[in-house]
Amino acid sequence: MIAKKARLRAVRKIQRIAGYRLPDFAFHGANLEMIAGSLNYEQLDPTLRDQLLRFQKDFLDCRCKGSPLCGCPEQKFVL
Repeated sequence: MIAKKARLRAVRKIQRIAGYRLPDFAFHGANLEMIAGSLNYEQLDPTLRDQLLRFQKDFLDCRCKGSPLCGCPEQKFVL
């Protein structure tokens, strides 16, 4: 599936803010959970903050019980 190959370009910057290593893949569970809630967006530069907020709005906006690990983000990416 194409979603499994999608990568975050700024993952190194995000790792510095998060304080721990993250995988490069955009739809990896650790990245989805970090983007959905545990990342301090105030520490990001404005451009990266806007990009991550758009990613969150476009792909992580679902009402599933298992969100963000429910599979909806990958399906939205493919469509």
